[in-house]
Amino acid sequence: IKKIMADIILVKNDKEEGYLVKFVVVGDSKVGKTNIVHLFVHHENIQGYSPTIGRDIYPDINYKVGDDIFVLKIIDTSSNEKFLKEIKSECENTNFVLAVFDVTNKDSFLSLNNWINHCRSSGNENINFIIVGNKNDLINKRKVTEDEAKSFAKNNGMKYYDISAFNEEEVKKIFDEAFDSFHQEFLESNDPNAYRKTRIRSDYN
Repeated sequence: IKKIMADIILVKNDKEEGYLVKFVVVGDSKVGKTNIVHLFVHHENIQGYSPTIGRDIYPDINYKVGDDIFVLKIIDTSSNEKFLKEIKSECENTNFVLAVFDVTNKDSFLSLNNWINHCRSSGNENINFIIVGNKNDLINKRKVTEDEAKSFAKNNGMKYYDISAFNEEEVKKIFDEAFDSFHQEFLESNDPNAYRKTRIRSDYN
């Protein structure tokens, strides 16, 4: 996929609209979902652990490519079972699901199928799943090999990223390549009206 030259823009006019590119982030507790999203959006790491309650909707990131504006909306979700209905609802109209596991926790890897199946139960047949193995900096504690994770992703027709949520370049690559694939599909469709638009918010900073 050709790298898209997209500029992050600040929008002052809330009446403008852009094409929605939605991400939902799922996975077991303490795998680093919030750390990943926070680093991408705010360019800083979170100190300490604070569980997500329900879901967190981060400030939109607006990309401009040519004359088109694309709005990246990222939903960070809780692993608590009582919020599964909310996750399913968010997946009904998402473009991407990041299924995150902790490479030092084999159980979180084995849970991926449950998360994927739950998202698919939303009825959205167009979800692009991305598998993310976090905490690759903890080399001596690793329980899931990169080859094992890559094999799982390949067998399910998904992309795999082996990362540390403290490495901004690795985290940014996930979202950049996902956006590139979305934009390529957008161009090849020749039908912009088939893509959802959303009001552009100017609260990103």
